[in-house]
Amino acid sequence: LRWGFGLGVDCDKLRGRVRFRNYPTALEARRFVSKATRARVAAGKTICLGRFTWAKDKMRLPWDDLRIFPLGAVPKPLEPDEMRPVSDHSKTQLNAASDLSFLRHSLDAYNEIAQRFKYGFSMRVSDVDAAFPLLPLMPRLWRFFLFSWFDLEKADDDPTAGECLYAHLCGDFGAA
Repeated sequence: LRWGFGLGVDCDKLRGRVRFRNYPTALEARRFVSKATRARVAAGKTICLGRFTWAKDKMRLPWDDLRIFPLGAVPKPLEPDEMRPVSDHSKTQLNAASDLSFLRHSLDAYNEIAQRFKYGFSMRVSDVDAAFPLLPLMPRLWRFFLFSWFDLEKADDDPTAGECLYAHLCGDFGAA
């Protein structure tokens, strides 16, 4: 992971500029999505690339091939009053361009682990909090992890808050 994780993405399958607008679920949960995005930016897991406009002639980005994914929001399972932002990488075809065969495991994994246990040792399986954002992405993937969102410097209820373009530098919820 020193140079980032490639997620099995074949960048040659992601030609052209593909962009989508955010889903109504994200806009309705603006306060939660902005809070989560602020936390990612503060932690260096997402960066703001600056003001952004949807006008095609004004979209001056340095890449010929990029993806601006649509952002949605879903309730957190254990916190029904909270919403989690989700990235739709299926829509942008990023997930289809991912080969995850190197991550496959057998259905007999528990038995294989049990064979290697030694007397006096134990094992525990647990959920890692915010596991996906712990994975740094390879820099060549950053241009496929773009999304537009409100300017985080403005208040969440400010109608004048324009859009900015953001790039995830670490994993998110939505990539295969």
